[in-house]
Amino acid sequence: MLRPGPDGVPRAKICSATVSLRRGRIVITLTCELADLHPQMRHRNDDGGCSPFVGVDRGLSHLVVAAGSGRTEFYRIDPPRHLVAAGPAIARASRSVSRKVPGSANRSKAIARLARLHGRVANRRHDFTHRLSSQIAKTHGAICIEDLAVKNHHLARSNNDAAWGELASQLRYKAEWYGATFAVTPRFFASTKTCSSCCWVWQDMTLADRVFSCPRCDLVADRDTNAAANLAAWGEAEHRSANPAPHPEARGRVTKACGGRSAGHHLGDGGTAPESPDPGKKQEPVTAPAA
Repeated sequence: MLRPGPDGVPRAKICSATVSLRRGRIVITLTCELADLHPQMRHRNDDGGCSPFVGVDRGLSHLVVAAGSGRTEFYRIDPPRHLVAAGPAIARASRSVSRKVPGSANRSKAIARLARLHGRVANRRHDFTHRLSSQIAKTHGAICIEDLAVKNHHLARSNNDAAWGELASQLRYKAEWYGATFAVTPRFFASTKTCSSCCWVWQDMTLADRVFSCPRCDLVADRDTNAAANLAAWGEAEHRSANPAPHPEARGRVTKACGGRSAGHHLGDGGTAPESPDPGKKQEPVTAPAA
């Protein structure tokens, strides 16, 4: 994007660069001004309508389960558990640090080795989260997630390894990039305990109950799929209430233009190449990299 285009003008420019030392590695952070994405790479909601919502349920047994309001499952991604995979190496490096004399050069070297291991885990987690959030934002024009309490001292290690908060943050701004509708349910919306068919609430449901069984309508479904369906249904209902149907003789509601200015994309000269892949094209699920 830094190369000049056919008109001699590049589609991006570097505004500043910051050099820092992180865990023994030199990191250069670039602040860039980029062009907007090409309209063919954005979701087409120009008619005033909205794509069907997909509910994204985050968990620990399955990192992400995405499904529509009809319980049609799109993704079921297992957590890569990068911290667990690197656990033995981190444990050995931690024991090595504890055996060194405080203040010695060998202790400094052991600490640097331990920091590099933690940095490698963080980089793998960050890369996986970016690829997963990009895939969801590219392939779905309307996304709904729940407002989870990510701070839990009982599950702090697992929650940190799953990176729930980072995934939600990336989904939010990438949905804006690709022109997708993004919705977040209230904190205490019972997506897991509510039946996606008749709205019956299973009050005493526990984490051990992996299958949702409704005694009222006899629905039997996976608990994560049921929760994702409830999130999608909530997003559709909220969108309809916030955007009522236009008058038949009207020309439709005014929506934000695809070439408008938004955070992180400012040049607005057409953006990426028009031959880029269609966001609606089905892509292969993201898989965790080998440990």
